[in-house]
Amino acid sequence: MHHAPRYHRIGSTCIIFSHVIHGENTYPFKLPECAKPQSQPVPASTSPSSIPILVSPLPFTVEPTLSSSSSPSQHPNVPLDDVSSELRASDFALQYSDHFRASLASKLQVMSLPLGLSSDVDTSSQLVATAASPSSTTVSIPHNTHSMQTRAKSALDEPNSYRVASSSPDWIKAMTEEIKALQMQGTWCLVPPPPNTNIVGSKWIYKIKGNADGTVSRYKARLAAHGFSQEAGFDYTETFSPVVRHTTVRIVLSMAAMKGWDLRQLDVKNAFLHGELEEEVYMRQPQGFEDPILPHYVCKLHKSLYGLKQAPRAWNSKFTGYLPALGFKASHSDPSLFVKSTEYDLVVLLLYVDNIIIIGSNEQLIQVVISDLGSVFDVKDMGKLTYFLGLQVSYPTPGAIFVNQTKYVGDLLHKAGITTCKTCPTPCKPHTQVLSTGGEPLKDPTLYRSIVGALQYLTFTKPDIAYSVNTVFQYMTNPTEVHFHMVKRILRYIWGTLTYGIHFGPVPWHLSAYSDSIWAADPSTRRSTTGCVVFLGANPISWQSKR
Repeated sequence: MHHAPRYHRIGSTCIIFSHVIHGENTYPFKLPECAKPQSQPVPASTSPSSIPILVSPLPFTVEPTLSSSSSPSQHPNVPLDDVSSELRASDFALQYSDHFRASLASKLQVMSLPLGLSSDVDTSSQLVATAASPSSTTVSIPHNTHSMQTRAKSALDEPNSYRVASSSPDWIKAMTEEIKALQMQGTWCLVPPPPNTNIVGSKWIYKIKGNADGTVSRYKARLAAHGFSQEAGFDYTETFSPVVRHTTVRIVLSMAAMKGWDLRQLDVKNAFLHGELEEEVYMRQPQGFEDPILPHYVCKLHKSLYGLKQAPRAWNSKFTGYLPALGFKASHSDPSLFVKSTEYDLVVLLLYVDNIIIIGSNEQLIQVVISDLGSVFDVKDMGKLTYFLGLQVSYPTPGAIFVNQTKYVGDLLHKAGITTCKTCPTPCKPHTQVLSTGGEPLKDPTLYRSIVGALQYLTFTKPDIAYSVNTVFQYMTNPTEVHFHMVKRILRYIWGTLTYGIHFGPVPWHLSAYSDSIWAADPSTRRSTTGCVVFLGANPISWQSKR
């Protein structure tokens, strides 16, 4: 019996009919490894030992047609009760042409195949069509030429293991470059495994570096040590490393716009490999690059490696220890900001791990600094700043700088499963108070916490959502459905303000600040909420909403 589609708002599922459920939270999904396209036509047969398989090369939707005369008894080998429990439409689906639908709708029934049905069934393909009549029919599957780009259609998935990456020439080349860089830096030497010593493992990490427009910049393979297996007090002591403040970055951008200075970006290749280790750390040889003569030896690390607990601190100490030799002095308010001043010129350097922003009044002096850094570190001059830590920097007019996070917002909305929605005029409902215990607690708060954490970084260029993000952040411990609806409203708001950002212009030097507060506004704790924003001229450089 055919049922009309029903939509469940709480479960975010659309029930098409009694045995097909489309889950919106899992779209767009990826075909499993076993679902591979077939190029040859497949004959349909009713023999249980050789069930014909219909495969489509891309994700699609199921549009079955069940006649009233159909019953589970016609197909004893595939009980309909097992279909929804074994394989759902969100995992596999069938797409067929209009001609196929019109000519065979009365002869074929589309159903899913339980994985444990028969040992004779070829489970390398997953979709079955059994004919109602004994005669066999040859069906040709059309190729999906839809313009929508999905992760299953593109081959840009990042591998999660060496076995998968070793089959790609691009990733093999990236891993070879990483090993050569490690050898040039003298990162380790091979020694016999010492007795009674903790030996950490290693793992290849694969990352596709993208440009601001979403295109592929390069394939990056990183060898990371298993830092989680290090023992405190033996393998490492101090691990703290300073991180630049958001306010400092905005001050540097505002200064560049107000002074008319160019923003230059530098990147230190294999930055962590420059850090000197003070402790003795031993690591197993990297997978796929074991020494053929000494396969049982281990690597004694001389320099820090990605993944080690002390790696960020070792790199930061190495780099900041060299800057005073070039005439730089660290700022007292931010240890990641360095200033070099001469009688007539000024150079400002901002460090964030291995990314560097440098501005100054003298281009020749800046070039001298870059050359001096390149003599000690493997520094790459990226030219004019355009993309930095998820920030897209553009220059609409001479002397003006515009910063937004459009690409970051797009990735966040995709992560939340939102590709299109109705926008909201405000990020939160005005004059609305929510209890910390209001609503049904979420069964799995992982997605809530992940989205709210990502929204916090989005406040870098969006002060208009600072209050709303601060509100939903207070329920991270035990979020409920009511709190999650508040997060969805913020996402709907940023969907409508996708291209909004912060503008820095050449304005007079004048510092001003504004603040406001709501007294005892929290209905659960009766605590107050304070907000403030600071302007340098007309350029906003700092803002905050705090309970």
